[in-house]
Amino acid sequence: MSNRCMELVYHLKAFDLIGHQPELIRHDLLDDFSVKSGLEMPKAVKEFYGVRDAMDLLGNFSNCDQPLSPDQFDVITIGGKPAIAFLVENQGCCTWAFQLDGTDDPPVWVDEGAARESPKWSATTATFSKFVFLRFFDFQYFTQTLATADEYYFDTKPVTQEALFQILRPFQQEDSTYDWPSATKHRFWRNDQRIVIFTMSDYSEWQLFAATKSSRETLLAEVKQLCNELSLEPRP
Repeated sequence: MSNRCMELVYHLKAFDLIGHQPELIRHDLLDDFSVKSGLEMPKAVKEFYGVRDAMDLLGNFSNCDQPLSPDQFDVITIGGKPAIAFLVENQGCCTWAFQLDGTDDPPVWVDEGAARESPKWSATTATFSKFVFLRFFDFQYFTQTLATADEYYFDTKPVTQEALFQILRPFQQEDSTYDWPSATKHRFWRNDQRIVIFTMSDYSEWQLFAATKSSRETLLAEVKQLCNELSLEPRP
């Protein structure tokens, strides 16, 4: 591991996950934003935007969402505290912002009312570094899977706590979060395999990812069998 990589404090786990060797640079745009706005950026934010290809990574590990450069940051208010909008969903349906709450690794919120021009902010991730890590986790194999077949995306009736417990038997659990579109997002993994479950009030959307087609097929067969055993019928 290089000295540059060892300098990371908040985002080392995220870059290790995707096998990326970050190159740390001066974050002039972020410094300029701080001067113009009068807002001090948290350490975790400074560290991430001090990586040369930070913007590209936020864009690549997404569903074509649009990261905002520090010179495009939008200052807003959430819960009486300043916050910075830094990422916009690909169709403008929602916006993510980190809240300046005085911590070194601030929480991230999501505005589900962005498309309606009526802000509806909800807490999504406890820290900025966790948000970055989970984006990498969710989208690490997204492109390969999406290009293969739609069968790795399917809906069932809402998952129950029993179902989540059963999934934990062969898989390990990653953090669950609330996110757009008004869903609790459950995550599981085993080696290169990922299960991401969006659970809304009336159904759950399953997304299955893996590094290779054979691994995806194995995962799909196992999850489909599990859904049958738990009577999680496909959504009509």
